[in-house]
Amino acid sequence: MEKKVEQLSGGSAPGTYTAHAYHSQAEAVLLDEHSAALDPSIASDVLHLKRDIVAKQELSTIMITHNMKAALEHGIRTIMMHVGRIILDIEGKERDAMMVKA
Repeated sequence: MEKKVEQLSGGSAPGTYTAHAYHSQAEAVLLDEHSAALDPSIASDVLHLKRDIVAKQELSTIMITHNMKAALEHGIRTIMMHVGRIILDIEGKERDAMMVKA
């Protein structure tokens, strides 16, 4: 059964938009909470797929998220903002050593 994107669930629509962005030959993609409405196991699959696609296409991706665990696992640079100001900009070995407390 085919559906228009507007008719998809809150979790399915962002995934469709993300897939379209990766296949449109874009040079950069902005993902704003693209996995937030997904079931945790599906969100994990989407994030791993995104990482594989980005690596193959050498595509610049900015991922906006409140999920620090996902940001640390799937990014290479982390910029944290608070009240419109950058309070952290970290990459490399120092960033790789960061972890989220349970």
